Amino acid sequence: IDFSAVGDWPFREVGIQYIEADELLPDTACVCEFDMRTVTETPRHLTGTLVSGKDAIVYGLCGWFDAKLSENVQLSTSPFSKRTHWMQFHFPFDRRLEIVAGVPNEIAIEIIPQGDQNGYTWQIRSPNGLRKGSTWAEHER
Repeated sequence: IDFSAVGDWPFREVGIQYIEADELLPDTACVCEFDMRTVTETPRHLTGTLVSGKDAIVYGLCGWFDAKLSENVQLSTSPFSKRTHWMQFHFPFDRRLEIVAGVPNEIAIEIIPQGDQNGYTWQIRSPNGLRKGSTWAEHER
């Protein structure tokens, strides 16, 4: 059986799973911030810059949300916070990327409405290259 047609399938899937804090760089990048009292639709384009405090090899991006529900109530699904029933998103790369300490790495995530679900494209651009992923098999990679 020739499985070559689905060989990159794992790299087109956004994983929803618990990710442990020690599996991640300690540095984070905010890719979106909005006020739930005034937002009218899900933001489609999320961008941010990650500057790592150490050299590292990365295999994907991890996503979560932090919400300030009131002045004294906050909710975080971050792997660095107390675990909730919400898991993190894992956006995998098709190959590893070397990150250099102190150097900016540009992150972009696009949310693509697809009926009752969302599709995603994601990328990180660093001086060592560009890594992308997409839940769309036909999307330009």
